[in-house]
Amino acid sequence: VNGFQDRLLKPLGHPSSNILYYCIESLTSCQFIKYILFGKQGLKNLKKLLHLVSSVFLFPLVMYNLMYVLPRLSALQLHPVKRFFSEVNSMDAQKNIYAVIEEVQKAVIGKQELLKIMMTAILASGHILIDDIPGVGKTTIAVAFAKALGLQHKRIQFTPDVLPSDLTGFSMYDKESRTFRYQEGAAMTQLLLADEINRASPKTQSALLEVMQEGRISVDGITHPVPSPFIVIATQNPFGSSGTQELPESQVDRFMIRITVGYPTAGEEFLILKDQSERSLDDVHAAADPTLLLSLQKKVSFVHMDDSLYRYMVSVAQLSRKRKDIRLGISPRGAMAWCRMTQAWALLQGRDYALPDDMRHVAAASLGHRIWPVSTLTEESAEHIVMLLLDSVPAPSLTEV
Repeated sequence: VNGFQDRLLKPLGHPSSNILYYCIESLTSCQFIKYILFGKQGLKNLKKLLHLVSSVFLFPLVMYNLMYVLPRLSALQLHPVKRFFSEVNSMDAQKNIYAVIEEVQKAVIGKQELLKIMMTAILASGHILIDDIPGVGKTTIAVAFAKALGLQHKRIQFTPDVLPSDLTGFSMYDKESRTFRYQEGAAMTQLLLADEINRASPKTQSALLEVMQEGRISVDGITHPVPSPFIVIATQNPFGSSGTQELPESQVDRFMIRITVGYPTAGEEFLILKDQSERSLDDVHAAADPTLLLSLQKKVSFVHMDDSLYRYMVSVAQLSRKRKDIRLGISPRGAMAWCRMTQAWALLQGRDYALPDDMRHVAAASLGHRIWPVSTLTEESAEHIVMLLLDSVPAPSLTEV
């Protein structure tokens, strides 16, 4: 009795806990109860007593205490129980995530690691910039993700003559009602595929900037929120290609990751040529829906990040701003994106806690486009600088996490 009270009931500090404690103590110390238990008909009387006490008195009190105790289990820091149930939930989330990736792979051959990174950015509620040459499947991958996620999607092909109103919408006069009504633009969707974004004019690019950052559109002084979730997957041709212009740092920083698709391997290209009539975007079916995606994105926020991981990120960001060969280091927004990507990658691995390897795995995609060297470098050189920064700061060990 004393152990029961001291370990569970007493820390709760609830009045009914004391009542239950004293009832148990009284029953075990009462001379009358001892006589009943150890009399001639002790066994029969014991059964009657237990039935009477449990049905009339103790059972309601125990049920009431259970209703009060269960919500307090987490406050008692029962880590093994808490970790077990969180692991189960994380595994369920992992199954849903990989179901989406498997649907995308029906239209995309190879590039499994690329698809995982893109899915991680989507889970992290971020926007994606695909920077590569034409013809490597940038648009196909984006449309496949839209269909596999079950999202409403629109596509806009950016050219120099595309106007901001094509993206944000405009007000149109309605003769019947004699009022202006809002005509939606391409951005009023859940997943926007912005094709060849670096061919658009700076004015059109700035219109997209507000939508990406604020999640709303302003037309004639009226704000229109975009549907949730809202994701932008933009593609761009390498700077220097015909009709392109370099995106400003402020807009590039709005993208959570920048990735390249790259050429397929010889084996992958063989399958592309052989199965081109069999693989189609029509084969991709919805493996999720907006509600499920929002739930997964919310779950990312609850992935545990130890303080040692935060300190490591801060050290890397601070170091990037002190190096003389870097003109513009990692911004606070960039560090936040790196943190969010780390949490999302951990969830993709079926865990509710992040590890040092998670940070390193997503660092290049999250930080490569946020570092602006003094001299003109290739994308590989920028990623190499990111790896140098990671190696320059001692990474936290598993024992610290």
